[in-house]
Amino acid sequence: MKEINISNILIRKRREKKLTQEDVANYMGVSKASVSKWETGGSYPDIEFLPKLATFYNISLDELLGYNPNLTKEEIRKIYHSLAEDFAKNDFNTVFNKCDEIIKEYYSCFPLLLQMVLLLINHYTLAGSEEKSQKVINTILELLKRIKSECEDISIVKQSVILEANIYLMTGKPEQVIELLGEDIVPTANSDSLISRAYELMGNYDKAKEITQITVFQNLMDLVGNMLVYLSLNNDNKEVFEETLERLERLNEAYHINRLNPNSMIQVYYAAAKLYMGFDDPDKAIKIIRKYKDVAVKDFFPCTLHGDDYFNMIDAWFKDFDLGENAPRSEKAIKDDLVNVIDMDSDFERLKEKKEFQNIVNELKINLGDN
Repeated sequence: MKEINISNILIRKRREKKLTQEDVANYMGVSKASVSKWETGGSYPDIEFLPKLATFYNISLDELLGYNPNLTKEEIRKIYHSLAEDFAKNDFNTVFNKCDEIIKEYYSCFPLLLQMVLLLINHYTLAGSEEKSQKVINTILELLKRIKSECEDISIVKQSVILEANIYLMTGKPEQVIELLGEDIVPTANSDSLISRAYELMGNYDKAKEITQITVFQNLMDLVGNMLVYLSLNNDNKEVFEETLERLERLNEAYHINRLNPNSMIQVYYAAAKLYMGFDDPDKAIKIIRKYKDVAVKDFFPCTLHGDDYFNMIDAWFKDFDLGENAPRSEKAIKDDLVNVIDMDSDFERLKEKKEFQNIVNELKINLGDN
């Protein structure tokens, strides 16, 4: 909790109005010595004096106390990344308690609460036990409930609904996802192209290009995400699965997704390798895991959101994100996961006796591990 800064504010406001301590004392009905103590920090005004002081200086009680219930985007970003680093290095319970203190201090700062939800979603698996993980999940759901019921920013509320749906999926409650989001896919109007067209007609071609690039990029990432889902849904049809994988790889070749958004291709290759094991095709699984390794080692780091030579106008858009262009977890946590997801997955247990698989895992450990 920030220190109450009332003394400095009382001095500044009195000097702005060109008043003496005696003037303030006469208005408040106290001694000059009392005003002096308030301004030097020797004591605080009694609580019943606070509204009168705020009225006298024509400021709010929050301003009088030097308290701002909201944080700037940059302050939220700094808090998030600092806590993400703490989760990677320190005891989970200690960091979780620190999160709880920050949440209580800024309980009406809804942009912060939304990012704290995202932070906890990205790190709750570190809790160490099912009971502790459930405690974190309960905290997340309570925060999402508060955001939905109290926040007036529609965009924040919409994001909170999507995060809530993700939590239900992660915790095996698909029925609640349907209840929350509904069963039907409703066609939605795309306003981005209209905005781009408007800028074009105004003669602002650079802005029109920028908006169109952002729209294409978002649609491309959505396409990859949906094709990944379709890939996994065809775990009973190898022909369709392989056709989907081939199309994804052609998309990657055309747009260099492995460099533009390597996490997308990491997820594709991880899912494909597991599916090949399900189809009892370990040789193809190893080939896909090698591709996974190449992206993890060559393309993933530094782990920031960025454009490329084709998407050359989207970097400023990334920097304006709530968390900026940096990843939502620490680099160490990401590297650990990239290694462990292959090394410890039970679906790949049969591959551990194969020299080629052992070499891939060793390369991952050497390049991404602590050695």
